[in-house]
Amino acid sequence: MFNWLAPLVRRQTLQFERRYHYDTHYLRQLFALSPRAFFRFRHVLDNGAFSQDVPAAALYTVKFLSIRREDCGPCAQLSLDMAREAGVAQADREAWVAGAPERLGADARLAWMYAQAVLDHAPDTAAWCEQVVARWGPRALATLALALVTARSFPAMKQALGLAPASCQGLEVKP
Repeated sequence: MFNWLAPLVRRQTLQFERRYHYDTHYLRQLFALSPRAFFRFRHVLDNGAFSQDVPAAALYTVKFLSIRREDCGPCAQLSLDMAREAGVAQADREAWVAGAPERLGADARLAWMYAQAVLDHAPDTAAWCEQVVARWGPRALATLALALVTARSFPAMKQALGLAPASCQGLEVKP
């Protein structure tokens, strides 16, 4: 039923692959297994681009930490590259890779603390949520929550399809 869309899916995924030097084979594999499942997952791809009322440094900090928790390779590198493209300072991106929140700017540092609390299921998560709302408003909290959950979906999908890389790769913070 959806097979006529295969060339379009292939073209779009290959364009993304060329732009970011990121292997999108897992998306084409998902389409081959079940076009319906692919189109359900397509909504997750759209969620990944959502941003409302939150600075790029905060948004990409949350995305990077979420992905890094699940993956230490291609998805994490993609997150770094997309953050660079969005204008996130190199110093912040270097601090993410180094695991050095004390070196982050104020926006990225708050996002780091929020994301770490959520990812760690910390008892003080609600307090970090309150700080996000106080700083940027309630829509920013919704944006960061969606970003955190969505970012984890990509490495998880690769793993669930048996396509995750067997080893980690070094991350490069490009100027």
